[in-house]
Amino acid sequence: MADQPTSTQRRSIFKQSVIGLTAAGRINNAMNFNIDQSQYMSKKQLEQCMDTGDKCSTWSRYLVQNYLSKYKWYNPHVDNKSPNAPDILKGWSYFEHVTLARHAVKDGHHIKHRALPGLTEETELFSLFGTRGSDLNAWGLGVGLYFTNLKLIGSILLIAGCISIPNIIFYKSNDYQSQVDTDYKSEDFFNLGSLFLQGSAICFERAWQETMVPCSEKDFSNYHNCANTTGTKEMFFLQRNACKGGGFTEGMFCFGSMCFITISLLLLGKYQKLKEKLFDEENITPTDYSVMVRNPPVDAYNPEEWRNFFSQFTVSSHQATACTVVLKNKELIDNLIKRRILRRNLRNLLPEGLDIDDKTALKDAIEDLINEQRTKDEKRSSFVRMLQPVFLRFKRLCGSSTGKEVLENIQLVEDKLKGLMDQSYDVSAVIVTFETEADQRNVFKCLDCGLLDIILNKPKNPSNLFQGRVLKLAQPVEPSAVYWGNVGGNKFVAVLGYIVTVLACAIAIATMAYLLSTTKEENPSSSALLVLFLNLIVPMICTIITRTFESHESYGNEQTSIYIKITLFKWVNTAILFWIFTDFTKTLSPDKDDLLNKVAAIFVIELLVSPLLRVVDIVGQIKKHILAPRAKTQLSLNLYFQGAAVQLSERYTDQTKMLFLCLVYAPIFPSAYFIGGVSMFIQYYVDKYCLLRVWANAPHIGTQLEKSRRKVMYIVLVIHALFTAFLWGSFPFDDVCEGGDAGGSGVGTYTVRNETDMFRIEIDNPKLVKQCSESFNFREFSFRGIGSKGRKESWMLGKNQEGITYLLEWTSLVILITWVIGVSWKKFHKHFLSFFRGVYHETAKDQEVDFSNIKNQLGYIPQKKNSAFPFPLITCDVDEISHLVGWNDPDNLGYDHYNLIYDLPYKGQKRNAQKEMKVLNPFSLSSTGTDSGESVVQFKMSEMPTISEQNSDDVKKLFSVVKHWPPKYEKKTKV
Repeated sequence: MADQPTSTQRRSIFKQSVIGLTAAGRINNAMNFNIDQSQYMSKKQLEQCMDTGDKCSTWSRYLVQNYLSKYKWYNPHVDNKSPNAPDILKGWSYFEHVTLARHAVKDGHHIKHRALPGLTEETELFSLFGTRGSDLNAWGLGVGLYFTNLKLIGSILLIAGCISIPNIIFYKSNDYQSQVDTDYKSEDFFNLGSLFLQGSAICFERAWQETMVPCSEKDFSNYHNCANTTGTKEMFFLQRNACKGGGFTEGMFCFGSMCFITISLLLLGKYQKLKEKLFDEENITPTDYSVMVRNPPVDAYNPEEWRNFFSQFTVSSHQATACTVVLKNKELIDNLIKRRILRRNLRNLLPEGLDIDDKTALKDAIEDLINEQRTKDEKRSSFVRMLQPVFLRFKRLCGSSTGKEVLENIQLVEDKLKGLMDQSYDVSAVIVTFETEADQRNVFKCLDCGLLDIILNKPKNPSNLFQGRVLKLAQPVEPSAVYWGNVGGNKFVAVLGYIVTVLACAIAIATMAYLLSTTKEENPSSSALLVLFLNLIVPMICTIITRTFESHESYGNEQTSIYIKITLFKWVNTAILFWIFTDFTKTLSPDKDDLLNKVAAIFVIELLVSPLLRVVDIVGQIKKHILAPRAKTQLSLNLYFQGAAVQLSERYTDQTKMLFLCLVYAPIFPSAYFIGGVSMFIQYYVDKYCLLRVWANAPHIGTQLEKSRRKVMYIVLVIHALFTAFLWGSFPFDDVCEGGDAGGSGVGTYTVRNETDMFRIEIDNPKLVKQCSESFNFREFSFRGIGSKGRKESWMLGKNQEGITYLLEWTSLVILITWVIGVSWKKFHKHFLSFFRGVYHETAKDQEVDFSNIKNQLGYIPQKKNSAFPFPLITCDVDEISHLVGWNDPDNLGYDHYNLIYDLPYKGQKRNAQKEMKVLNPFSLSSTGTDSGESVVQFKMSEMPTISEQNSDDVKKLFSVVKHWPPKYEKKTKV
């Protein structure tokens, strides 16, 4: 085998892999790309492309282009020869080159980096089979760690299952029960539950014992039943479980698997922290070079002033290379976006080519629409006219409006915008990017301080003051993950929004509990399908509520908040409520409405149905194959190809939910370890497929979710230990206790009756029993109180069950106390120290690569993503920094087309937006031609105001400001 590269060689290879094209070259290549030409392939070319593997195109596009698009029932525009007619093949090109992630062909076998959306020259799709786990870090550390977790947790569960094989064999043997029903089938769909239940503690063997207590009406509905004789001598009997579980040997294997799971998951947490560091070093991003000021002076608008201040703390020969001054203008931006959407809706209602800014022509066109609609209404029958108000109300509920209504809404928004654009907005945050990682780290060392210093405004050094203020610094998240409108938002509003969403989540859990309680007596498949339905619907509702009422500064923080709520919901929905709504005595019984049957049905759903639904992507298929071909414009057609959003919070939740379900029921369902392990690997490959072929190109996701997952994992370990002790001590789950010695009078065969039937029973044990409630008993540190009150005798328990139960209980108690002390100390220690000193610490080595040389160079450019537009809408001037935007439009409409700052005129405006442009070269705005012969529409730039003019009192501060100072030296590679 060839020699492996040394660590120095690997680092050299990595440095070379992160060096990208220069900014000008990268943008020129992107802007010269034309979606109408380069993205089309002939049938022969497409077949050759598909023969080379799965990196060139998707199979769906292959089928559509070669077959489906030729039929009018699929593609109504197939015969439309108009140059403006929507083209389904352009939609698929948009899907492959903008929605799906791509990487540069020249990445080869080295680390693969995601190409900028829309940049198609020498890029290819990530291969389904050739993409390694380390390549998934291109989506951010959170995604890479998620897929690593799936494989490692799956392996841990499979090993734990191997440890539990003796228990699986025991539960299938005559040592556990002598009357095994080999023909038993669970009543869930496909009967897969019966396969999963093989080797579980499900119990078929029951025995009748005499009791001295008469049967009450409530006893007849209980699992063990209560019966009495029909003769002259009245006798009473209780039915109990006769399975002999909970023995010492089996208990030690259960204890061993519990210890292995606990130690392994704790070590996994440590390993993941090391992985975070390794992944961080392998992926150089702008956050490694940047600092965020969270408490800037509200009038510190000048980037030059910020650059001069921070440059005194740099250790290299460079000063700060970029600065973003973020303003609190969320309401202004939201109304500008609303205006754009309304204007587009109005344009779609009017004849093609009409200038909606021409008030006279617009008024005439709307009158023509009204007259045309009136003529149509007169031709309708009286019955249809009578229902017309109902139809109009329904259309308004669906978002449809008449031209007159849209025009009125536009006027209302513009009136509001006049007031919003007549005021200046305060600075909410400032992000400064340095040329080297060393500069960023030295700034933190010099300026990072405790909360008391910030509150009291006491600097370590007088030179650390900016306009007389001690700055509060933080490391920003990745540029694509910032929610710019929420940066520096009101903390009280954020807390209030969080309370609202938590209450909504509590209401959802209560509703879910009610629905499950109404189906608890039904077929287990019904309950399992209800759980599946709720697990699909409630997270979507929770996500909508969170995004509506909560205010988060980053995608990662938002996903973390959603993750916590959905995790709580799915834990309760999937595992806890079944336990609550199932009688204790029905834990091991084989009846269709009993616990293990329901748990097995849940495993079937989670193992097969949930992954299948993600792969099929029903909503996405409807959009791409039904709605898109019938779209009226190319823009609306492309929007149907945006793909499903990556909800990493839900993916982490499903991972944690399956682990939780396995660990809770593993003591009485040891094969759950194998089911959980297999489920993790299925989830790995299904989610990898969705990431590469189904989901939209997601922003870089940091480690916020992974850190929250580790905290949740510790809670899972505590619950696992407590449930293991609880379940093991609960054998045989019958609420039947020792009641004395009948002196042999109870032995024999009797005819008895219960509430509904009359039957014969055989009594071969003379001991008396009684019904008891085996509730928790925390005072004696015993969950079931077995043996401590003499309620259970040895003949009713497994061999040495009491001893192994106490071992499990004390172990779980130690784990619980350790967790409480550890969490409390860590929280107290961290927050206490933060009052007196800074909390910043270096997490990775300096890779010694300059910011200007990293591949896919991104800047902190304020933008806002809206589903009504194919690309984010820019909210600052990017004329000189377009290479930092982070995406390229293949249609070459130019960044002005997506820039909100040109939508309405205002005092101090740099220039008017360019209306139409085939090719926009930001480095040569005055050129009249390109190498390809494409003409460039010229426009005249108004005189640009100077910095002092932009900051003068008579110029309103409406939009964020971004300034870039590229280094003067030429690009070079350091190895």
